[in-house]
Amino acid sequence: MRQKNLFSNIRKSFAFLAFAAVAALPSFPEKTSLRVVCDVWVPYRIASATAPDVWSGIDFDLLRELARRLDFELVIMHIPWARSLGMIASGDADLMTGVAWSEERSKRMTYVPTSYSSVKPVLFAPANRGVTVRAYEDLAGKKIGQTANSVYFEPYNSDSS
Repeated sequence: MRQKNLFSNIRKSFAFLAFAAVAALPSFPEKTSLRVVCDVWVPYRIASATAPDVWSGIDFDLLRELARRLDFELVIMHIPWARSLGMIASGDADLMTGVAWSEERSKRMTYVPTSYSSVKPVLFAPANRGVTVRAYEDLAGKKIGQTANSVYFEPYNSDSS
C-alpha cells in the first residue's frame, strides 16, 4: 500500500516537475549533455550489481523521461554524496537529485520549486543493544552514523553534542 501511494504521488507530481524543469533549464540550440552526479539511495537511485554504469530507480525514471522530452543526454557519474555536492557548487556537475534543502545549499544551487517526494529521517539501533529512542533528547550520548554533508532536521543539524 505504501509503495502504491508513493508511485501515485510521483505520477501526480511528474507533470509539475517536468514543467518546472523546462522552466528552469535554458533553451539549447542543439542536443546538450547534462552531467548528473549521484550516489546510491534505494529506491530512488539504484546501481546495478553487474553493470556499474547502469542505474535504475525512481529518480532515473524521472530523469530519463525529462531527457527524452527535452532532448538532452544524461551523463551519469557515480560520485560519493559529499563530493557530488561540491561538484554541483563548483559547476563541475549540472544536476543531482534527492538533495534536502538547506539555507546554506540554496546559496550554491537552484532547487526545483516543488519536490516530487519527501522523506523523513529514521534512526535505527541494533535490537540486542537495549537502545531506546523515543524523543530527541534520548539521542544524547549515543554514537550516530550518518552520511557526510547530509542535512536531516533541526535541531539535529546544528547540535554538536
